[in-house]
Amino acid sequence: MKIRWWSCWQRLMMVVFVVVALILDMTTSDPQIYLIHKACSGTPASVFTNLNSMDSFFADIRRELSNKDTHYAIRETALGDFPTVYIMVQCRIYLSAADCVGCFDTAVSELRTCPSSIGAHITYDGCFLRYEIYKFDDQAVQAEAAPHRKCGNQSESQATAFNAAVKQLLADLKVATPKIINGSFAAAKSEVAGGSAAVYAVAQCIKTLNESRCQYCLTVAHDDLYYCVPAAYGRAFEVGCFLRYSKTPFFADNQTINITHFLGGGSTGDNGRTPFLGEGSGSARDGNKHRLAIIIGNIIIEK
Repeated sequence: MKIRWWSCWQRLMMVVFVVVALILDMTTSDPQIYLIHKACSGTPASVFTNLNSMDSFFADIRRELSNKDTHYAIRETALGDFPTVYIMVQCRIYLSAADCVGCFDTAVSELRTCPSSIGAHITYDGCFLRYEIYKFDDQAVQAEAAPHRKCGNQSESQATAFNAAVKQLLADLKVATPKIINGSFAAAKSEVAGGSAAVYAVAQCIKTLNESRCQYCLTVAHDDLYYCVPAAYGRAFEVGCFLRYSKTPFFADNQTINITHFLGGGSTGDNGRTPFLGEGSGSARDGNKHRLAIIIGNIIIEK
């Protein structure tokens, strides 16, 4: 009788453990699927009337994102009358593999609303997905001159200090990010003067851009995003890069290091981006201390 009671107790505790684990997973999961931009490009083509013809390629990409935790995948394949179709997906590196896949799945579903186009580009907070019938891996910005930004509709109460913190942080990201290897990605946090608020920001180029093209893209995005300040949040997007800031955190707060090493005057060159992130305890500009999280691949380096 005692043995049976103990066995039931063990089973009950196992059920409780599984339920708690599932709840924790649901509360921490965030694929960041706020839709920022969607463009269906080109002349309608019959080969794309039914995107089911691309399902096998999407499934292959999904497996790669799930199994390798790469946050990035690119494919070239023949399809219908087109000798080559190019597909690329890239997630923000602070997303988990599961959240990256979740963002990708959402993008594929959204892609089906462009069923007759020969190209499409979809950008979310957490990822982007693009396909075209031409190579675009070195394209930095859109051809059209229209601004590509989304600004918040509320201004921060501490406008002067907040503006200074945002502008300095975005300027530093514009300089530092292109010099980082393996994806040109940087996430940052800056305290607003007075210590009562903070600014969070991220910059990312597509993995196939070299340093100079990444720099060009982020310069364009930076100049667009500059007009969002003093809005409490803003996003700038190009085909080759993404820049975002917010007064609320959207990545882990403990992923910070000093970026002084990247803010010097020299370039490391297109084929020699610097993997070393510098030393020191922090930096200050205009009274706004900030530390930057540099995430290379799936490795977080902290000082």
